[in-house]
Amino acid sequence: MSVWFITGASRGLGMELATSALAHGDQVIAAGRDPGAVAGALPQAGEALLAVQLDVTDQGQATAAVAAGTERFGRIDVLVNNAGYGLFGGVEEISDAEARGLFDTNVFGLLNVTRAALPVLRAQGAGRVINVSSSAGVTASAGRGLYGASKAAVEAITEALRAE
Repeated sequence: MSVWFITGASRGLGMELATSALAHGDQVIAAGRDPGAVAGALPQAGEALLAVQLDVTDQGQATAAVAAGTERFGRIDVLVNNAGYGLFGGVEEISDAEARGLFDTNVFGLLNVTRAALPVLRAQGAGRVINVSSSAGVTASAGRGLYGASKAAVEAITEALRAE
């Protein structure tokens, strides 16, 4: 049995990963801005699920969510940095506030959660980190420049983290 910590678990890929892990008998720390929605969507999970509040842009919430998960389950085996969003439009058309918000979530949010979880994984002597990226992080195209840039940063961070 593994313990998964999944960000962005209230819908989409995060919810699907949580559902699959629970179906395979694993335990899940499902993090989202609305933990009630997460718990409500997975009522059959029982004690195998811990829904925690997490806005990944808040380092304090990231630290608290990781602490709550390790207190409940004793460890984290798999960290899935899934929280993020797309922002599409021409590079010159996207406002500074929109671009900063995108990077705050897709890049700095990922860093917040990773920094909170790595000491736990290191102390255990094992664990996996899965960072959800996009093909746009490898090849950007018109209308996807800033989104692609945020995912290129995720690619670079992941590559460096692996080597570290």
